[in-house]
Amino acid sequence: GISIEKTFADAEARIKHHFDKASGSSRNSLIVQKYIDKPLLIHKRKFDIRVFGMLTSVGGNMRGYFYTDGYLRT
Repeated sequence: GISIEKTFADAEARIKHHFDKASGSSRNSLIVQKYIDKPLLIHKRKFDIRVFGMLTSVGGNMRGYFYTDGYLRT
């Protein structure tokens, strides 16, 4: 399901709960987004830049990946 958290601490608790509950199951991935409440405007229009990254943890070793291509939309 989808959940919306108001604070970073609430989001962190939700993520920890998710992975504690998912331990030993195939339910081990999440998508996390941050809403920007006062976005920068270009010519009075909102825009966003989408970039993609991934964190993995195997055997307690955490590794991050960042996809170099992204896109901008208005």
